[in-house]
Amino acid sequence: EVDEWEKVLERYPQLKREDKEDIPPATFMDALAAIHDKQKEELHNLVEEYYNNLGEREITRKKGDPACTATRYIPDSLEEFDTKNEESLQELHEAAVEYLKGKVRYFRSQIARLSTTMPRVAAALLSNV
Repeated sequence: EVDEWEKVLERYPQLKREDKEDIPPATFMDALAAIHDKQKEELHNLVEEYYNNLGEREITRKKGDPACTATRYIPDSLEEFDTKNEESLQELHEAAVEYLKGKVRYFRSQIARLSTTMPRVAAALLSNV
């Protein structure tokens, strides 16, 4: 039987085995994967429609045009768009994973601080009684 974390590692190569301790199982990562897949499909369909309706006209924001930045342009083909979109979604995915890891670490540190502080609070309250 394959461990669920092994499946996650296969799907997201930027994760490491030691990240398992920082990332809750099958909640945030599943939601993130679902959002990734949905956005990829919807953007692909939208751009496919754009290219189908383009006809003989030129692309409105070609790479290298003065009004476009290095990342904000319309690629010459649907395949190039899919590649560009996947790179962009992967960057967003990595940022979300790093954000999650930071929040989990912060939450754990708060629990650790609370667990060391609670005995002091109880002792202070009972000493005044």
